[in-house]
Amino acid sequence: MSIRIVTIEREYGSGSRQSRAGPPHTPQAAEASLLEKVMQMTLSPSNDRPENPSADSPGSKSGMPPASANSSSQDAEVFSRLLSTRYSCRGFLAEQVPHATIVRILEMAQRTASWCNSQPWKVVIASGAATDRFREALYTHVAGGAQEASDFPFPREYRGEYLSRRRECGFQLYTTLGIARGDKAAYNRQFLENYRLFGAPHVAIITTDEALGVYGVLDCGAYVSNFVLAARSLGVASIAQAAIAGQSQFVRAHFNLPEDRRVVCGISFGFEDPSHPANRFRTTRAAIDETVTWADALQIEAV
Repeated sequence: MSIRIVTIEREYGSGSRQSRAGPPHTPQAAEASLLEKVMQMTLSPSNDRPENPSADSPGSKSGMPPASANSSSQDAEVFSRLLSTRYSCRGFLAEQVPHATIVRILEMAQRTASWCNSQPWKVVIASGAATDRFREALYTHVAGGAQEASDFPFPREYRGEYLSRRRECGFQLYTTLGIARGDKAAYNRQFLENYRLFGAPHVAIITTDEALGVYGVLDCGAYVSNFVLAARSLGVASIAQAAIAGQSQFVRAHFNLPEDRRVVCGISFGFEDPSHPANRFRTTRAAIDETVTWADALQIEAV
């Protein structure tokens, strides 16, 4: 696995810290086990599959026995529930996530499918004092007037439905925080919380290889999605942050990363603070009729 772990705190003691991560008999542990199963069945790299598909069990093209209708339904229910309950957490407790839980998240995310099985992601995990050093340095750097310097261009503009969705999300956040519309000073204070990592005790820095271009970024996006879902399955909250990638050169220098590593994003993670107002709203999703075109319903004129 292409992971660097920076200053992990290993002393957790007993009691609530261990139980929060979910012992084997909890619903969270069951969700994590089912998510691992789904990833292994549907996200396995192509070179894991048998060379002779005809040797598979009847109805299976993955080299694994065909799933029963009941187990498939359970898998779908768990996956749907994780997608529905995951959200971008903007208020964390200081409590550390056990090291074994972080490793399990990484192991599940590592099953992500990628272009030609290239697996372009490399991950730096900061915990404890390492997170605090990064948080303080990054916040000071940005609050001091540093300009954005991302390895990848941010959107040229948001327009139409994309602008509407972005505004809806922003106004939901500001409303739940009690920030009046048009209060630009308060907007900026909340924006700077990105660089405090919203108080998270851990951060993952996701990078790709420069030579792989847009496809490396695409694969890392899939990795990020699987990372946050795996975290959710274990009761760990998270938020993927493009704001961190907006300071790519600073991030590279801080973690001593090679120049050919391109910073895709950061993921702040830990246990959610249920009392924090920023965690009380949920964004909406468009109906599939707004995002899907069924080709068999189109009137296509033969050429």
